[in-house]
Amino acid sequence: MQFIKRGSLYLVRHKIKSLILVAIICLVSLLLLAGAAMKQASENAFWEIRMAASEKLVLQIDTDKAGYGQVTEQEWGSASVYQGDYITQEIIDKILTIPGVSEIGSTISGGFFGAAVDFEYLPAQYNSSTTEYGALSPYYLTIDSEKADSFLNGYLQLKEGRHLTAEDDNAIMISSELAEYNNLHVGDAITLYCLDADIMGYDALVKLEIVGIFTGTEGKGENAISISGRAGNQGFLPYKILERVFGKLADGFGYESIDIFVNDFAEIQNIYNQVSSLPELRNKTLKLDIDSEDYDVMSTPLNSMRGMINIFMVVILLLFAVVLTLLLAAWTKERNKEVGILISLGIAKRNVIAQFVAEVLIISSVSFTASYVLSPFIENLASSFLRQIQNVQMENMDQQTEEILPSGAGQLDASQLYDQLTGSYSQKEFDFQVQIMPQHYVLSFTVGLLLIVISTLLASAKIINMKPKELLAKKD
Repeated sequence: MQFIKRGSLYLVRHKIKSLILVAIICLVSLLLLAGAAMKQASENAFWEIRMAASEKLVLQIDTDKAGYGQVTEQEWGSASVYQGDYITQEIIDKILTIPGVSEIGSTISGGFFGAAVDFEYLPAQYNSSTTEYGALSPYYLTIDSEKADSFLNGYLQLKEGRHLTAEDDNAIMISSELAEYNNLHVGDAITLYCLDADIMGYDALVKLEIVGIFTGTEGKGENAISISGRAGNQGFLPYKILERVFGKLADGFGYESIDIFVNDFAEIQNIYNQVSSLPELRNKTLKLDIDSEDYDVMSTPLNSMRGMINIFMVVILLLFAVVLTLLLAAWTKERNKEVGILISLGIAKRNVIAQFVAEVLIISSVSFTASYVLSPFIENLASSFLRQIQNVQMENMDQQTEEILPSGAGQLDASQLYDQLTGSYSQKEFDFQVQIMPQHYVLSFTVGLLLIVISTLLASAKIINMKPKELLAKKD
């Protein structure tokens, strides 16, 4: 074990070189720890997205096959009627029997338009009145509001109360903006005026109970041109409201579109095949698709971040290997006489190599200890770094949003063009908390040691292959 003693004495005699190596290895170790922990944080965020915006099947009417009938003039205006099949409750019940199908959801935009009778909508740039009660605002019809895309992807969040269910027929969910503007609370009753019902001779005043209040529209509609285009004025109503308002006219009602949620992402293609082959769908003007739009939109920035982290780690490893090899090679070259004397004294070359390896291992142990002590500081830096990357990506997405606005649309807000409440455009912000776990230390230290040993062997290979006389003849 004399080579360990010789290596220790050498490090003491060359304190400056030793400290430089300690600093370099410690820095690289910290960077590797940060990279491994950031990669883990991004993976956790990735799976959070998979749960929040999972792929699903969408069954909807196929207007390309059926289309709309001839436009006819009615006393309340022109109209055309879809000529094809709708999604009936019988079809839904059959789909629910397929193994792997968890739930059925459906949310359509603009399924109901209502004017505020005993409350006021949030103002817009133009507050024109289209009815005796003021402007109409669109509402979204839903089977289960909890399964609406906007709540699944985090665009909206339930603040108070509960979600709408298939059993509701006189309930409503409104935005917290609208609730605060009118001092409304869960349990309060409000009344909507339905122009369509009035024209058709039905009771146009629809009394509803507020069962839920949601957030997410704040700051997204102050510049809206119309009341109907302000996100805070829109809400959710249950599908059964149609039966209540339009009575027999709603008999035989079918859905235009339904979302089919599955238990296992890996089985989605198999479930797609089973749904497609149902006899109830044969010769129907309906189409089935696998929808991953929300997932794609939400995961694109995160995938970019994961790629950046992978590149970061590869670059660090390559730079570390090159710099360490060159540095050790330069310093080893200065030890020609020392190596020549050791070999002349009968010390085997393998023991000389062992001494070199022992030296860098001693330095590495000091470096790894220092990196362990400094790791909490690196956790905070890495967390801040990921948040900064996320902010830049979100700003870029906002800029792209502005670029696709039509000419002269400077007064429009993004929500009007995308999905005031239920579209696929959303940006999920993650509060990245980077944590360096035991497995990260193991990975970092193992990879670091491997590179250090390889670099040492490469750096010492040239002088080890030389004869003692050649080494002693060379100048340091």
